Amino acid sequence: MDGRPCDLSQSISTTRFGHSSGHSPLSGFEDVKDHFQALEPTQEAFDLVVALDVNGAVKQSRPGSLDSGHAYSQSLSDFQQKLMWQGMEPADQSLPAYRFPKGGLEEPTAKFFLKLMNKKLEEKCPKTGSLRKAKYQPFERLPLRAYDWHPTNMNAAIPVSRPLDPKTQRAKTPSSLRNACKPLARWVTYIHLRLLARLKITDPEEQKNRCVNLFRWMLSEIFEPVGSPPPILGRLPKGNLIYDDKSFRPVQLELIKLLSHETWNDGVYFTSAAVVGIWYKVFHKNTWISHFSSDKDFWISMDSDIRKTIRSRNPLPDWNSEFPEAISTIDLFQLGALSEILKNQLPKRLRTLFQIPRNNMPFLGKGVNSQVTALLENVEKMFEKFPQRGTRRPKFICEGLPITIHPGQTPNEKDCIRLLRRSTVDVLNKEDLLGRLGRLLGWVNCIHETLQQSLSAKHPSQTKLPFNEFLAWFYKAAFEESTRSLPILGIGHFQDRVKIPENGNLLIAENENESFVRDLLPDNVDQFDFTNQFGELQIYMIKRLYKGITVPEFFQFSVSMLGYWYFTQHPRFSQRVFQGSERNYFTQVVGLFQRSFKFLDAHARPD
Repeated sequence: MDGRPCDLSQSISTTRFGHSSGHSPLSGFEDVKDHFQALEPTQEAFDLVVALDVNGAVKQSRPGSLDSGHAYSQSLSDFQQKLMWQGMEPADQSLPAYRFPKGGLEEPTAKFFLKLMNKKLEEKCPKTGSLRKAKYQPFERLPLRAYDWHPTNMNAAIPVSRPLDPKTQRAKTPSSLRNACKPLARWVTYIHLRLLARLKITDPEEQKNRCVNLFRWMLSEIFEPVGSPPPILGRLPKGNLIYDDKSFRPVQLELIKLLSHETWNDGVYFTSAAVVGIWYKVFHKNTWISHFSSDKDFWISMDSDIRKTIRSRNPLPDWNSEFPEAISTIDLFQLGALSEILKNQLPKRLRTLFQIPRNNMPFLGKGVNSQVTALLENVEKMFEKFPQRGTRRPKFICEGLPITIHPGQTPNEKDCIRLLRRSTVDVLNKEDLLGRLGRLLGWVNCIHETLQQSLSAKHPSQTKLPFNEFLAWFYKAAFEESTRSLPILGIGHFQDRVKIPENGNLLIAENENESFVRDLLPDNVDQFDFTNQFGELQIYMIKRLYKGITVPEFFQFSVSMLGYWYFTQHPRFSQRVFQGSERNYFTQVVGLFQRSFKFLDAHARPD
């Protein structure tokens, strides 16, 4: 994916969630029938009900008064020909595709918008139920496909649309879509805040209103577009309709291109900038005209603004007081981002030391203590209950994760869940898994003890957090079944939960060439997707334990797991010691290791 916005010149309609500042974006249109209050970034933002009346106008479920901080709506038929065909010319090929800056957004700000995004994804793309390709396909020349979604405990099928994975030509999984939407959410907010600075809109209340309005509009274009376009992700209208690229609004085509691509790290900057630009062209037309002479001028201006701030370590506003609920926990996005942020912020000297192959590096000089040894012994006992090598027993591989289930063959025989070895259908053996767990927990122990000693010196009255509490939490999360997740390794009765399909439904062929996937598997092995039975934390661990990772990656993994434990299980501690900021936690850990491992300098390669 080159990351460039596609040519968006189709004539399509939309609703608006924006508001004006001094000038109405609907100047010249007198038939403004309804209006509703701009969203505040509070819990109310999650509960807004927008309905479409018989004339196509957007209405709020509660009335509001009209002022510069409010959004308008109007009968779509009145202005769609004049406003809703707006798109963005593609960015010049010479402009770089940026990766998200180190400073980025403050955690509470990012969390709030990610929570909005995740709420919609959970509603429109649930993990439960089954998804099967629909017989009638309404999409032409688009990376979208219609599916029949069968909710759990319901006989009726609901027609839904899903973006396709370009490699497998299957529907993108909920986890894959979340991974695509996370960078989209933070980039859209970051770019919008940079644009507000250029427009000299510095009032925090006005910034919040605009950011939430734009974000809500973007969500509506993905999940519940008002008017004629179908959703990118959501319930399809009834009837044998045909949709092509002219059926979608320009901003929807931008989002389809991103959500259906295999990777999105580079292209998400251009897509996000296009979303922001289109919103201002449509809903703040006078502001757009007064600040940008053309689409090219917008691209160049934003490139200049982003270039100036891309290396800044000062994050953009956190609006802390508005989101108290976001401070005490670390959300799904942050868990996935911990390692990446730490990797980008790791000082060069320390990064160089970690990259040196050294036999004494696995446990950072501490080794495995007796508590870790006891945990590993419990894990080792599980292997004694697993089917022995050579046992012919059915094995079902998870289509979305490197994990497998061996179902019991009698009511009294228990099921087994095991990790797979990288790039094979073979299970990960006991020695490799215990070695990786030992290294991980040894590193976590070292980091935790070093950090606790430092905190005791600064805060003598600070109560220490026992390491055995972390081990108990880790063991329960990884190896015990809960209502939220299956274990990543374990023995129990899991078949009712996993709901293994009958043989004929294991791999639903979506075209004539897909049956070869099943043919390549051994005759006692089959495959279906039960990723939705694992929690995000368990998926995070699975993806790092099934393969061999480098010394720097183990350091990042360890710091991330310990930080996740601090912020989720001890929110008061993390608030008091790290001010509720993951970045403060990173800074303290990196600082400790810069001081603690000076003896490694003698082995460092020259910079």
